[in-house]
Amino acid sequence: MAKADIKGKGKKNLPQRKKPETAAKKAPAEPAAKDYGKFAMVVNLSDYFVNLTMLNEELQVEIDDIRQKLNSGWRVFRWNIYLFSKDKVSWPAAVNRCQEFNTQLASITTQEEQIYIDTEARNKRHNFWIGVKKNPKKPHGIEWVSGVDAKVTYWDRSSGQPDAETGEDCILVSRALRIKKETSSMAPKKLPGMKLVKAKKRTAKRARKASGKRVPFKQRMKKFFESSYSLYVGTVLLMGSIIAAAMLTYLYIKEVRRRAIFEEGTTKILKMVEVNYPDLFQADDITKFKKAENVSMAIAEERKKISELQQAINDIHRKLAEEWIVWHGALYAFDFIATPRTWRQCIQLCNSMKYNTKLLCVENDEEEAFAVSRVKNKPTDYFIGVSMVGSEWHCYDRSFRIKKLYWGYNLPANKGPAKPDTTNCVIIKRGCEHIYSCWRDVYCHDLKRCICKRNPIQKWMK
Repeated sequence: MAKADIKGKGKKNLPQRKKPETAAKKAPAEPAAKDYGKFAMVVNLSDYFVNLTMLNEELQVEIDDIRQKLNSGWRVFRWNIYLFSKDKVSWPAAVNRCQEFNTQLASITTQEEQIYIDTEARNKRHNFWIGVKKNPKKPHGIEWVSGVDAKVTYWDRSSGQPDAETGEDCILVSRALRIKKETSSMAPKKLPGMKLVKAKKRTAKRARKASGKRVPFKQRMKKFFESSYSLYVGTVLLMGSIIAAAMLTYLYIKEVRRRAIFEEGTTKILKMVEVNYPDLFQADDITKFKKAENVSMAIAEERKKISELQQAINDIHRKLAEEWIVWHGALYAFDFIATPRTWRQCIQLCNSMKYNTKLLCVENDEEEAFAVSRVKNKPTDYFIGVSMVGSEWHCYDRSFRIKKLYWGYNLPANKGPAKPDTTNCVIIKRGCEHIYSCWRDVYCHDLKRCICKRNPIQKWMK
């Protein structure tokens, strides 16, 4: 019945970011001094994010600890987690067992918590110790293991609890009564819940007061240094100091190198400006600021272009992986689009792809020969983007006028004008022997495969 408060986990004071001073509060400084001020601001931001990272790591450790306990059989109730043990021990042994886990016996503070623990006790059919015992010195006669007076109690009044029998100075939760009942501290019971939060340990002063013994400080220190434990502690402290010194030295050297690189870069920039832009080097701060702003806008524009170019390159890589074919700077898709479609569906499929991809409209003899060579040994015919518009054959998007048509013998069957339920669409026939006579007009609702073409992006070709 391990109880743990997890509602407040991870709530720590985050480091506050230092606000940079306004220009009105700063004294006029040289350009290099302003650069150093910006560098100091960057260093402060870096320290801020380092602290955030450390806090995040600590929070993750606490989350992992809670997850591990939940995987070990702990149960969640009202922002607390409980562990109901399986072995039977006496009340003092239960207290010691909890302290070994750096926890303490469960304290019941609300009626909802009492009902929950009663329900678990009935389901498990066992009695469970809780962290409360008799103490006549307290106002209510009982106290929690933490030393706090137990103000709220849930006694079994129907059976005369609490009674005045001697030797019954500890309290358990009964599986049958659903309330607290007093009993002997040496009677074995199931180990109760253990708090996940750190237990409040007794100080040395309170322990000596309870035992009635007082050991002088000098004697305790002498005993400590004479034991082997002191050598172990000294070794650990020494190793920790060496490691800390090494880490500080490494961070110092890293910071010195970073400052050196910054100063070297600043010096080179100033020299470059002085050589290439002597007028700008001698200009006032406003002119320099405007020039820097223009350069920053140009860099942002170049970054945008680089990002677009990278996306286009990634799209080409993906298409090549899907067995697209490169020919004369363009990309063609024949095989990976295996599902037969209508002519309209082929147009929608090709147009749905990015970067100027459309259904193939043959532009010259070389492209017609390339397409026929790829379709020749295929199992089906392929739609192209040519259709009857009015009484003429055009590319479906009117991007250019078809200069040459590659009809088969006695084709096309449709002489125009275009009408519904006529052969208004064009395919490249498979198994065609004559390269420049492989077109055939068919119904647009026939099911064929598609030839998609992606032209080069012209702005990257400049």
